[in-house]
Amino acid sequence: MNSVFEIKILHQYWLGDRESDLCSRLLQKYC
Repeated sequence: MNSVFEIKILHQYWLGDRESDLCSRLLQKYC
């Protein structure tokens, strides 16, 4: 549960608006 939340935060901090499209696909799989 917490893992998914952390991944979302890391995604925003790491990529931000760069590869949000690519990460969005991965996040959708985890969500």
